[in-house]
Amino acid sequence: MSYTSFDFPHTHFYDSDLRELLGMCKTLMEDYNKLVADLNSLNEWRVKHEGEYAELVVKLSEVEQELSDFEVKLNKEFADLDAALQAKFNDLVNNVNAELEAALKTFTELYNTLRTQIESEFATIKVEIARAIVQLQNLIAANNEYVFEEVARRLEEFIQNLPDYENLIVYNPVRGSQTNVQTAILDLYDEFRIYGLTAAQYDSLQLTASHYDSLNLTALEYDRMGYKLLDYPDPTYSMRDPFDGQFVKCQVVIYKLADLHRDCLTAAEY
Repeated sequence: MSYTSFDFPHTHFYDSDLRELLGMCKTLMEDYNKLVADLNSLNEWRVKHEGEYAELVVKLSEVEQELSDFEVKLNKEFADLDAALQAKFNDLVNNVNAELEAALKTFTELYNTLRTQIESEFATIKVEIARAIVQLQNLIAANNEYVFEEVARRLEEFIQNLPDYENLIVYNPVRGSQTNVQTAILDLYDEFRIYGLTAAQYDSLQLTASHYDSLNLTALEYDRMGYKLLDYPDPTYSMRDPFDGQFVKCQVVIYKLADLHRDCLTAAEY
């Protein structure tokens, strides 16, 4: 539609605009009629289903009421069940407490009875033991001399039955042959106490009693300590000098023996 000139409208434009307006009015009327038809259909549907809607509302109200009644009933049943369970639990607790009290009472009575019985028996046993001790003491006092004589006799008999150590023959590991036990013991003593000190050597140590006691030595340790303090040759590589009896190194004895035979005749010369 053109409105470019209002003062001098042209007939051609007027017809064109009128035609366009008529077309728009026609379209508008068609749409309006369609809308009215839709509204009528909707109204008819509403009228048709209005009863069903009312019934639905009633049914929903009934369902809501039933749910409310069910909730009330359920709450009541739960309350009744809780009360019943609580009552049963209380009865059970009371029964258990009663049984425990009865058992404790029975145990206490039994314990007291046993304790009284045991104390009585212990008292009786103590009396019997004391009586037996007195009887034993009286018996020992009455037979004291006989007991000592019997013990002495049996001890003497035991000693008499011991083997004679002088005639007891054993294998002597030092000599490699059989000797009496006394000789074997002496040989073993001499063999192991290679560090033995003479009386003069012992005196030369000048040990005080407190010093000697503080060492807490065995016989072998004491001999070794003495040789160490006296600075004597090591017995492992030493021997008694056959010429003067001194305890010297083996090398010294060998040299003396070599000197002794230095001017001797040979076998051929002999």
